[in-house]
Amino acid sequence: MYTHKDHLRKGVAQLMMAQLQEKAIQMGARCLTADVSKTARPFFEKLGFVILHENHNLIRGVWITNYKMRKEL
Repeated sequence: MYTHKDHLRKGVAQLMMAQLQEKAIQMGARCLTADVSKTARPFFEKLGFVILHENHNLIRGVWITNYKMRKEL
């Protein structure tokens, strides 16, 4: 999930996540998971996601760190 730079800090991502979570619950999901960048990690933690593990991915010769996160519904 990405929010365009012109719309950061306006609640767009939070609204999208609330709707996603509501739909997931309606469909019987017990949890949500996401692969989250370092930059997005605080946002997901604020929403109740916890880190399952840290990932290190080699992409075009550059090591990128992200996190597998999970939220129980």
